[in-house]
Amino acid sequence: LILKRLRAPLILLLLAYTIAIAGLSLIPGIDADGNPVNMTIFQSFYFISYVSTTIGFGEIPYEFTDAQRLWVTFCIYLTVISWLVAIGNIISLLQDPALQSVWKRQRFIRQTTRINQKFFIICGYGETGEMLLEHLVEKGHHCVVLDNDPERINLLDLNSSVYSVPYLLADVSEVETLKMAGLENPYCRAILAVTNNDRINVKVAVTAKLLRSNVKVICRVNSKESMANAKSFDTDYVVNSSRIYAESFSLAFRKPSIQQLTLSLLRRSGKPYVNQLNPPKGHWIICGYDEFGQEMARFLDYEGMDYTLISSDETLTVPHVHGRGTESVTLRAADIDKSVGLIAGTQDDTDNFSIIMTARHLKPNLFLAARQNLDGNRLIFENAEIDSVMESSRLVMWQILPLITQPRLTHFLRLVRHQDEAWGQALMAELKTLSDTVPATYLLKINERKAPAVIHHLASGNILRLQELFMKDSKQPDKPLVLPLMLIRDGKEELLPKLSTAIKTGDIFLLASSDNVREQVLYTVVHDQDFHYVIHGEEKPVSIVMDIVKNRIKAYKNQQRQRRKYKLLKQAAAEKAQAQTDADKISNQSAVQGIEEAIETSDATTQPAPALNSKKPKP
Repeated sequence: LILKRLRAPLILLLLAYTIAIAGLSLIPGIDADGNPVNMTIFQSFYFISYVSTTIGFGEIPYEFTDAQRLWVTFCIYLTVISWLVAIGNIISLLQDPALQSVWKRQRFIRQTTRINQKFFIICGYGETGEMLLEHLVEKGHHCVVLDNDPERINLLDLNSSVYSVPYLLADVSEVETLKMAGLENPYCRAILAVTNNDRINVKVAVTAKLLRSNVKVICRVNSKESMANAKSFDTDYVVNSSRIYAESFSLAFRKPSIQQLTLSLLRRSGKPYVNQLNPPKGHWIICGYDEFGQEMARFLDYEGMDYTLISSDETLTVPHVHGRGTESVTLRAADIDKSVGLIAGTQDDTDNFSIIMTARHLKPNLFLAARQNLDGNRLIFENAEIDSVMESSRLVMWQILPLITQPRLTHFLRLVRHQDEAWGQALMAELKTLSDTVPATYLLKINERKAPAVIHHLASGNILRLQELFMKDSKQPDKPLVLPLMLIRDGKEELLPKLSTAIKTGDIFLLASSDNVREQVLYTVVHDQDFHYVIHGEEKPVSIVMDIVKNRIKAYKNQQRQRRKYKLLKQAAAEKAQAQTDADKISNQSAVQGIEEAIETSDATTQPAPALNSKKPKP
């Protein structure tokens, strides 16, 4: 393409240089001695080069003759004009959309072929695709984006948070486009067809399954026909936002805690729990009867609810009130005074918001549900204090994310739907005790790759229970740190296993805890040192030498302890003997003193008294 576009300018430039150099070489000049002399081809080329580029170096060996000056003047105009034409064509070529498209495709192919890690292909960068990309990149996953809308691709190019993501402006339904995106790459894990066109999404799903049957394909659809068509080609997951919301709304009539549980666990960790939805039973009004309205009507029928349809469709054959629902007259004709709830489900957010405001004015205590078609209007619907809002793009995103990142969680939520309301209330109470916000859900796989420290511990014949893997909080020792949601053992699922469950090789636990606890346990089961410390409360020696040194130190400490104990006992015995000796000495002294006193008393009583008239003996 480049040579084709630049052929004429290059030929013109080549001819101009050839004529200028040839003429300058043939026209004779005069040297300093007055002798005629001709410039060589190289000298002519050198001179024309700096003249035609307007540099004007000025290195001339001698003065030109008038004939040479005349020819140089002609050459200046000829070569400068040729260069202007060539430069203009080069600039035009660089701005050519076809050339830029070729360059971008080549760069895109180089980027996708260099991917040597697991990645996902996102077909469609609308609201759903944008939210999916941001969440996947935030979790550390690699992605490739395809879209046929230049404006959305430009928005992706300006998004600094996903600057390293390969993207391409192309028709996502073409086979070559999917191949360039890496469909045949063994690291490709899933194709996410999330455009706003059902036909394109179904075609992408069919193409992906035909070219590579083992890749996971998730297809977004809006109609029942497209849903059936996608399923007929063994599409792994078909996501219909209208069906998902209608099922969840229907479940809230019978099991509000189960409905709250399923929606809360799909949210990002750290977010507040979804408020429990308690729609009243009675007469309902449905405004709008497209795919969303039909799904809501079908599930209200399933729950045994009476309803009135409001639609402006002239071709509608089912009984309905004609109108949009934004007028008070239409709502009164639909018996709003006898109704307990209203669903604003048209394809226009302005009409839905107007229906909600009109209905609230007519009956303030009415249960209100609204359909939000564009994510940009989210703030309006949030401030309107509507009881339930169906956010189509966000709902699809939260359904697709666990399908490709946590399929076990999706399976757990399917099993949860079959439990009773009391079971759901008990589990919600445990989750709220565990954390004030939505906990992180993750898998703990007991195998050599994911938990080598646990495998080594079990291989030694030790018994390990799940609760031993978590260090209790010293500030709140009674507060649970983790909640086991499901245990998969030998292909069988067990809901809410106990923390005292003995761990076996091959077990898969679905756990709920805070992000910090999740990082701690996933790190512990991999590293032997940390695992040994958590289990035994002491550090594990890193080698045989350290083990010997540790045993020697331990024996030395025991020996010193025994010596101190013996010394204390010896000192106590000596003190006791000394005390006994002192006591005996004092006792002996008391006895001697008593004897002496007794003798003196005895002598005093036995000596005779002297006579009164007796004379003193002579000396």
